[in-house]
Amino acid sequence: MKQMYFSVQWARFWHNRKNQAVAIAVLLISLIYCFYSVPGYQPNWPIDPVTTRATRDRRQADLDYARAHPFTPSMASAEYPEMIRNANAELAALKKRDYRAYATAARRQIVMIDQRIDVMGDQQRYFFPMSYYANDNPFALSDGHYGSREISTRYRADAHYPGPVTAAVIEERTTLQTLQRTIAGGLTLAILLLAVFFANDLVTNDRRHRSVLQDIPLTPWAALNLKTALVWLATMGTVLGFSVILILATAFRYGFGSWGLPTTLYHLPPGKLTYFTTQPLCLYLLEWVGLAALLIWLFIRLTLLLSILFRNEYIALILAGGTIFSQTLYAASGIGAVKNWTTWALPTYFDIGKILNGYQKYLYQADVITLGRAVLLLGGALLGIEIITFIVTHRRHFSLVH
Repeated sequence: MKQMYFSVQWARFWHNRKNQAVAIAVLLISLIYCFYSVPGYQPNWPIDPVTTRATRDRRQADLDYARAHPFTPSMASAEYPEMIRNANAELAALKKRDYRAYATAARRQIVMIDQRIDVMGDQQRYFFPMSYYANDNPFALSDGHYGSREISTRYRADAHYPGPVTAAVIEERTTLQTLQRTIAGGLTLAILLLAVFFANDLVTNDRRHRSVLQDIPLTPWAALNLKTALVWLATMGTVLGFSVILILATAFRYGFGSWGLPTTLYHLPPGKLTYFTTQPLCLYLLEWVGLAALLIWLFIRLTLLLSILFRNEYIALILAGGTIFSQTLYAASGIGAVKNWTTWALPTYFDIGKILNGYQKYLYQADVITLGRAVLLLGGALLGIEIITFIVTHRRHFSLVH
């Protein structure tokens, strides 16, 4: 009986014009993103021999002038020789296509420049890549410092990585690295919104088939579980479809990548200097899949519960969809260090891609925003929703078909 009910619901789900429109929209967005946005991606620290050579030549000219005028105050004599050596090492490595050697030389250059930029100062002799200063970013220096330390850690790991290291690996353009960047960029929130769109009218639409559904001997709790499983499978299937499109768009051009490639994790220990560590890319992706599966189930249950309580698909859509982005109501740089409650707020943990790479710690300036706390809060929220749903669906004379 459950199999028959699920089959009927599955067929109705995909014959629903709203769901068809959502699926087509997701397909178009995926194609545009994978075949247009992804190839146009520009890393903050690109492999750019032209700029490297031009900067080296300018510094060499300044150094030659300083040496010709020894009594003229100049920083060139003290700092430029090492920077020029690093640039020469970068260019030599690129000429040989030795990207391990390039990562080593580029890391030395990045660290050297980062050490000479005062994040709290107004006057700077050196600058981070201009992308950090775009849109008058008030946190350009802090973001640049974060980015330089992140990439220097990854370059060090790339230099010692036992597998193939290519230009695409250095710039994080391979399929797996692109997926990781997309996840860290907010993919989880888009997937949750998709699940809410799929689920918001699943209960209310039963009214149109009241005579058929009332004859199926299933409890409301069992029927709701099957509806949840249906939307969960549809959402996960859509994510799988996006992944296939991403593979087709990137694997042949940049390579698929390796599961063992290093990805970074930010740490902010209280009273100590911040630092980065690395972990295998496969671990990041596995953790994300597990948490994403939990979050998708949570939001499907929330949406179905809201549609039961309010008996209105639009209210369920607005409330559940608004919950996904409710972090914007309080999120601000460093707020976790000032308002501790924000580190316990559930919306802080919805964008799990940023939890897994530690960026949320940097944004909130709080080291307690961890994978463990995410599992605790999300699991607790899901348990609460399940209890409420169980109580509601087991009321006397309750029926999903009103």
